[in-house]
Amino acid sequence: MGVGNGAGVLFDGSENEVANILHAGGWTLLTGINLMLFSLLHNPCSTTIYTIYKETRSIKWTAVASLLPLLLGIFVCFMVAQIWRLFS
Repeated sequence: MGVGNGAGVLFDGSENEVANILHAGGWTLLTGINLMLFSLLHNPCSTTIYTIYKETRSIKWTAVASLLPLLLGIFVCFMVAQIWRLFS
């Protein structure tokens, strides 16, 4: 079984083909890094938000717990982009 065959393959193609598709869509290395960082830091899933509400019975703490990771993700991506642009 070669590369690209079997379950779990998003699409079949060489690394150069994938790179060409992403570059054609306006993606850069900075875009990819920020996507990965934001994916790590963004909002928790709805089950987590519901569990926070059930545990605290507070809309305020549920909102804080939901918005804080979102704001952290935006801030980290902004700072990475600024530092990237400063050195490039």
